[in-house]
Amino acid sequence: PLLRGPPASLATMAPLALRVGDRVRLRGLAARPELNGRLGQVLRLVKESGRYKVALEGEVGDASLSLKDDNLEVLPTYGEALARSALDARLRVPGPVLDASSSSPSSSSRGSPSGLRTVHILGATTWELGLQYAAFREDAALRPGDAVVLSGLSARPELNGARGVAVRWFPEKGRWKVELESHTCEAGFVLKPENMQPLPVYRYEGFEGPWLQDGDWHCVRGCKVYGPDGEMVEDIEVLGADAFAMTLEGQRLEARLEAEGQRLLWSDGDIWVRPPLHEQALVQVVLVGPELPDEYPEGELRFLGAWPEPGVAVACFRGRYEAFASSPGFVRAELAVLAHPGLCLGGVSPGLFEWAPALRALAGGGLSGGEADPRAPELCVCLGAEPYAEGEWLGDGLYDPQVLRAFGFEILAPVARSSLGCRAPEHPTCGWHLWASSLAFRWPPGAQLGSEEDWLWRGYFNARRTRAELPRFRFRPAAPEHRPPALAELEARRAAREAGGDEEDAAAAAEEQELACVTAMEWVGITVATALSRG
Repeated sequence: PLLRGPPASLATMAPLALRVGDRVRLRGLAARPELNGRLGQVLRLVKESGRYKVALEGEVGDASLSLKDDNLEVLPTYGEALARSALDARLRVPGPVLDASSSSPSSSSRGSPSGLRTVHILGATTWELGLQYAAFREDAALRPGDAVVLSGLSARPELNGARGVAVRWFPEKGRWKVELESHTCEAGFVLKPENMQPLPVYRYEGFEGPWLQDGDWHCVRGCKVYGPDGEMVEDIEVLGADAFAMTLEGQRLEARLEAEGQRLLWSDGDIWVRPPLHEQALVQVVLVGPELPDEYPEGELRFLGAWPEPGVAVACFRGRYEAFASSPGFVRAELAVLAHPGLCLGGVSPGLFEWAPALRALAGGGLSGGEADPRAPELCVCLGAEPYAEGEWLGDGLYDPQVLRAFGFEILAPVARSSLGCRAPEHPTCGWHLWASSLAFRWPPGAQLGSEEDWLWRGYFNARRTRAELPRFRFRPAAPEHRPPALAELEARRAAREAGGDEEDAAAAAEEQELACVTAMEWVGITVATALSRG
């Protein structure tokens, strides 16, 4: 991201004190090293032992541990700010618009429409690798067999907190059939997706959990097997820790787990295979950016293995988004998030030129004839940084919507200040408030893109024309391709003088400064002239 501000000092950072309800990361466990890195929540302090009772995330039943405070690292509250700010912007989009944009087969194949399956984070760096994305699970697209907990029920408040299993999605009703653990209603309950929160498991053991048979999704949950469409729900007879049986169309079939735990071998010869970890996750988060760590090969999609947040899989693509959109590993996203892009900082930065190819990819660019690609994200969210927590717009919130409109995007939720915006003292470069504003946008369905060159200069031209709509909307970024050689010569001359320790002549310095200003204005003039001729 194009962030500004002095580097924060880590020397003055004090460790966060533990409080009941805090999310924590386990560390330094010598007796249980496999738990290091796992996340949990502080339940209470046991005064007698001086240890904290911590519930591990993604464990079935009571999996609380008694740990010393030295083994617990408190996660900062801003760790979820990116995900929650994006969800808040998504929530501000009118429901009919979101439902209409999510009617494609790719979005409904996992169950309820408008649910999240894949999220792209554009402009990601090492910093975004340290954030948390579990909030995206709250809007995840459920699958038959997923465990859920009920919430927000006003007509039946006694059911709030009850656990169950999502059985089948009824698209005509926009509701799920749910079987509850504590109720024996044969018909089950039919509930809206917003009244169900998924209960992901960190790692499945034995034959519990999801399985694939010729691409079809099956899930073993308790004493039942849930089929891919929710229509088939079969009772099973548990024969042991690694085997069970069920009767299908009058035939008794037995399944036995292989020693490695990755395949179920059936007595009729069928084989079920355990999906990869990232396919088991409720939500896949793909971080995309050229500034990701070098350990990830450039131009390749790499999943990070077991992410500490259950139900979340994280992958990295080191490179620009337009390269990711045309790569073999590209997967369509229901939500794409621009992490502080700085499309036109202060009205003068070249962010527009750096982001134009990525914006075109978000619009579905890449096909011949300038047509939109149906693999474009259903919804995009832009998060902006601000130099101040409140008051007038002085940061990205002023310029980003203007630039997006200039390119032809439709603003679905106007820019609004986020309650989650805050300073992140640990951030290596940015002294501004992160996640200070958000807006939601998309490429209008059926709109044409044109060529890459037309796309860039038409967007610049339109943004230039709107500069008078806001009092401070200055728009004079200069195209990098038109940078005058004279500026490079002036910079080289100044660098050589500083390196040699030569004293600077005041008159000569003033003359150089004036020449630099005039040359910079000529640079902007050449850019504007190019936009007038091409845009």
